[in-house]
Amino acid sequence: LDILAKGERCGAQRGFHRLSLSLAAERALLLIRCGACGEAAYTLKSAGIVLEKLGANNIIADRAVRLYSRMCLAEGEPTRARNLILPALAHARSAGQRFKLCELLALQALAEDLLGNEKVAFELLSEALELGNGEGYVRVFRDEGVDLFGLVSRWRDSRCSIRQKNSSDDWASVILDDIQHPHITIRQQSQTATGCLNKREKQIISLLHQ
Repeated sequence: LDILAKGERCGAQRGFHRLSLSLAAERALLLIRCGACGEAAYTLKSAGIVLEKLGANNIIADRAVRLYSRMCLAEGEPTRARNLILPALAHARSAGQRFKLCELLALQALAEDLLGNEKVAFELLSEALELGNGEGYVRVFRDEGVDLFGLVSRWRDSRCSIRQKNSSDDWASVILDDIQHPHITIRQQSQTATGCLNKREKQIISLLHQ
């Protein structure tokens, strides 16, 4: 938190507005995951990352919905979280933003599960897992913590009676194993680092090389 705050101040002093916003968003996200939603809300407001400004800045719009929806989930307001996520989910789907789509599907699944709509939650999670398997997304699931871990575990258990498994089942096992034994996954990935990169990450490396 201290390092993020220092980076945010440095960005502000040097006129790097995008950097300051991104670091403020990361600081708020960490606070939400620590259970300090009040401090997170203050951090977002101080940085100008508020829902009222969704149309004013692409950076704000990109971060605000996901941050505030997570805050709603943490504070036990799944209906509000769902209402925030739905438009962003539709936009990510139409724009082909696969990582963001995967993240929003996972958040929406958590919201639906809290609302008691397990069937809908499982459908959303199934789509997220299928997308994650195709792109090699691990952290998008790992970072959501215990709640998503529990939902993935229940989803996998519900499919035990199904004879024909698909890629989503395999990826659920990868995710659960990664959360339970992260050191094993990291060691295995370090041996074939380039093979673990998704399409977007390879594109970024290519651009850096150029």
